[in-house]
Amino acid sequence: MMEKQKKILVIIAGGTIEALYSPDQGTPYHVPAPKSLADSAIPEALDRLGVRDQCDIFRLFIEDSKAITEDHLQAMEQKITAEGYDRVVVVQGTDTMPENARALDFALKQKGAEGRKVVFTGAMRPLRDAKGKWHPADHPTDANYSPDGLVNMKKAFEDIHNAAVPAGVYVEMGQGPWSAWHVNKHVQTQAQESTTSPGETVDYVAHSEFQPTDKPVESCSLLTSWVRRYDHQQAQATPSGSVSRP
Repeated sequence: MMEKQKKILVIIAGGTIEALYSPDQGTPYHVPAPKSLADSAIPEALDRLGVRDQCDIFRLFIEDSKAITEDHLQAMEQKITAEGYDRVVVVQGTDTMPENARALDFALKQKGAEGRKVVFTGAMRPLRDAKGKWHPADHPTDANYSPDGLVNMKKAFEDIHNAAVPAGVYVEMGQGPWSAWHVNKHVQTQAQESTTSPGETVDYVAHSEFQPTDKPVESCSLLTSWVRRYDHQQAQATPSGSVSRP
């Protein structure tokens, strides 16, 4: 138990950072994912950052972040609390990152485990191309391609080690850390017509950004669903059927 407490738990949960990007197959929202967890890019990313020996890896799944469910959230919470991890990095997709961070924070608090430091991170652009080669070192001609995953992961580990960052659940996309309750992701998609040949397929350009908020975010769908599940479990466990929250 003591050895695990000294390690940083890295939870692999998919997202664009894992995708095998090919410009011919669309935007980063429509890219193929590795076929299995064994093909995850995260272990090599940890090697490249020089932090692999600090980590225990929990391979949850490789999917779009919108596929993360209450059961996945519960698996995260149970892994963290049952094995005594107090420092955690969750690598997942960005679309539901703030929402999932808030839901996990709620789940940990219900277990009396709010003393943990958890940092969610990911990427807007894949680390690898459709052939599995890494950007940009393996592709010197791709001067305009700038993967952000390693930068964001490096910053997440800096947050984990930074004593000035108190226990809590955070989102780190290179400019944080932001409290899970004070950040949202905003996505704008615009259609851009080709200028070379009239009638060609329209290209869709997605612009995303994370924005901190002054007021705490009060609710989100997964959090609401988790609260209902928790209330139901508590009601089942008490003779009166009433719920008593921690």
